[in-house]
Amino acid sequence: MQSRSTARRRTCVSIFPRALTLRKLNLILLFLIAHPYLSFLENSFQMAPTIIFIRHAEGIHNVQRDFTIHDPPLTDLGLITQCPALSQGLQALPIAQEISLIVTSPLTRTLQTTTTALAFLTSRGVPTIAHPAFQETTNNNIDIGRPVSSLAPLFPHVDFNLVEQDQIWPKKEGLYAYSYESLIERGRVARRWLKARPEKVIAVVGHDGFLRVGICGKKFGNADFRIFEFEGGEDELGLIEWKSTEENGGGLGTCPKGMFGWLPSDFKYMPSKPSEEVMQTELAKTAMLSSSEN
Repeated sequence: MQSRSTARRRTCVSIFPRALTLRKLNLILLFLIAHPYLSFLENSFQMAPTIIFIRHAEGIHNVQRDFTIHDPPLTDLGLITQCPALSQGLQALPIAQEISLIVTSPLTRTLQTTTTALAFLTSRGVPTIAHPAFQETTNNNIDIGRPVSSLAPLFPHVDFNLVEQDQIWPKKEGLYAYSYESLIERGRVARRWLKARPEKVIAVVGHDGFLRVGICGKKFGNADFRIFEFEGGEDELGLIEWKSTEENGGGLGTCPKGMFGWLPSDFKYMPSKPSEEVMQTELAKTAMLSSSEN
């Protein structure tokens, strides 16, 4: 009487034609591995990255409240005190050790924050990409960038290819215009780009205004961070914050707690405001979010 294992072996062998040689099996396997449909399936099941959003450290405009300064740098407090504190806070997190890409707004204050606070990552070869979609919202001088020819020599370890190839930067028009429609669309573009990245953990250094109205609906303190995951679904661009940073008010505890949407100040100086209905709808959403948190 034959054993069950012998019967199983004979059954497995018998499902293949005898003429199917080992060489033919290898060719079939190579075909399956290289087939574009299988690559598509692999990409379809790729997990979206975890994103650590970081606001730049204190800029001189944050102190002086002078919005005429062109692309202001960090203050001494921001550079000497806040950036090291941010670096230490991130290094204490296991998830931060998994960061394999840094994305930064191409404005001077974010570039300085990136190269100073995230030096523990860049020193071990983590690449940094400057992306114009993550610049700040307004068309004030403080939010208008510089040409790559001025930035690249100051930040030699930053990849400025996306900025250099951009047809708009540093002008505030089109996708980068200070308008409701452009900011909504730019937020979608930025989130879609992040979600499609192959890295598992990405750090993004940006600005309070754009992170709030275009990305995640949260406020950020200077040199603080929040951690997010993308919602499920191939076309979903919504973000869900980790409870640890949500309940603490950011990783370092300097961020206002709760959800925030559009504020009256976001519309006040827009060259072309949206309709009154749109503004009131957005402000009502903000009020509803605020009341639901209390």
